[in-house]
Amino acid sequence: MSGIIGGAGSKSGVIGETELDYETGVWTPTFDNMTLTPNSGGWVSGTYQKIDNLVIAMVHIMNATSTGSNSSTMFLPFTNGPKRGTVNGTTGYGAFSYDNTTGIVTENNNYVTFLSDVAGSGWVTSSLRTTTSLYLHTLITYYI
Repeated sequence: MSGIIGGAGSKSGVIGETELDYETGVWTPTFDNMTLTPNSGGWVSGTYQKIDNLVIAMVHIMNATSTGSNSSTMFLPFTNGPKRGTVNGTTGYGAFSYDNTTGIVTENNNYVTFLSDVAGSGWVTSSLRTTTSLYLHTLITYYI
């Protein structure tokens, strides 16, 4: 099967004779019990691509202040379907309560739970910290 996925619009594409549901967009990532405010020259943004029922979401937080309670939950642009989704890479300078943080999108939910594999303890919740200089980049894939 051959096809073309067009980039001219925010929703386009054809593969063979079947129309492909393709959408790109932006959203502002939010965290449970936490507020993020960009500092001077900073930003808090999220972008996504939805290809049929696959969602690829990217989060970019540069030089932001996080206030409220430490949070291990980040909300997504779409609710997950009946299968788990994954966090494919997380880079955050001192952002989480544990190093080597990853995450999971549980079935039928609209959020990521951040986790870390701690020696001797197994998987534990890893919370985003309150700080005056937050840097976080992550890539999430899941199916709706």
